[in-house]
Amino acid sequence: MTRCEQNITDFYIEFKSATAFVQKGIDLRDFSIQREGIFRVADSWMRITNMTWQCYQIEKVAEYTLDTVVRGNLNNPLVILANCVGESFYITSALVAQFANWNYEDWFSFSYYMGELFYRVFVIDRSYFFE
Repeated sequence: MTRCEQNITDFYIEFKSATAFVQKGIDLRDFSIQREGIFRVADSWMRITNMTWQCYQIEKVAEYTLDTVVRGNLNNPLVILANCVGESFYITSALVAQFANWNYEDWFSFSYYMGELFYRVFVIDRSYFFE
């Protein structure tokens, strides 16, 4: 199957399953099941559009990075220490920004800098220093 045909087939399968889930929530009169079904319907549209398909591919790359690089870094504390030393300026800057974000309750910026801190400490791969 070509990529387009596979996307359409995947969309049909997921959309049908999601609408059945919404119907189940309606039949049971359970709003939480209905809400989950609505989110599943919205997620199923990802299969049909190119832009969201690319987002899905990026999500898979991020998942792969977490499973390989981050897991490897977590298993080797020396890499984390090297990251903290090598990225100390950026980590310090992000920590200072976090204090300001906490003080002013800027949660969007807070979440950005949490991601920045996670990246600087756990994702950067400095394992080549130890080979």
